[in-house]
Amino acid sequence: MKCPTCGKEIAEDSKFCVYCGAEFIPVELKKEAKEVPQQGTSTHKNRFEGCPSIEGNAAPISEEEEPIKRHGFISFWLGLMMVINTLSVLKTIYNLAQGNTTMVLGVITMALNIVVIIAAAKLFKAEKLGFWMVLGVAIINATMSVIVSLAFGGAVGILAAVFSVIITLLSPLILWAILQIRKDGKSYWSQLK
Repeated sequence: MKCPTCGKEIAEDSKFCVYCGAEFIPVELKKEAKEVPQQGTSTHKNRFEGCPSIEGNAAPISEEEEPIKRHGFISFWLGLMMVINTLSVLKTIYNLAQGNTTMVLGVITMALNIVVIIAAAKLFKAEKLGFWMVLGVAIINATMSVIVSLAFGGAVGILAAVFSVIITLLSPLILWAILQIRKDGKSYWSQLK
C-alpha cells in the first residue's frame, strides 16, 4: 500500500507512514466510516419514538390541562367549611343521642351539612357545582329558618325569620366573594369548570 501523503510503499496494516509520519485511516475503516450515519440520521429505529421527551416530542399542554391556580386563603376557607360542617354533623349526632332534637330535624341538618362538605370538596377539585350546592343548602336553610321562626308567631317571629334569612343567604355571597380572589391574574371562580 502507498502512503497518501508522500507516496512511498508502506505495510498494509500500518497506521502511520514510517517515512513522513503521516497518520492515516486504513481503507476498511474509511468504508465503515462512510456507512456510519451522521448524528440525528440514524437508520436504526428509535426505541423511544413516539414517547414524550424533553427534546420536544411531548404534546403541548392545552389550556384545559393548565394547572389551576388557587390562592392560599381560598384553600383555608374551603378547609374551614369542611371542618365546621363536620363538627356540626358530630354535634347533631350528639344532640340526637341526648334527645335534644327531633329525629326529622336532626337528619335534615346532618344531610345539609354533609352536602356542604361534599360541595367544599368539589370546589377543591375546581368544580363550579360545589358553589351551586352551597347556594342550594343556604336556600333550604333559609326556608327552614323562616318556618321555625314563624312558628313562634308575632313580631318577634317575623323579625327572627328576616334576620335568619339574611344571615343564611350571606354565606354563599361571602363564598362567591372569596372565590373571586386572584392568583397570577386569574380568579379561582373563572377557573372553575
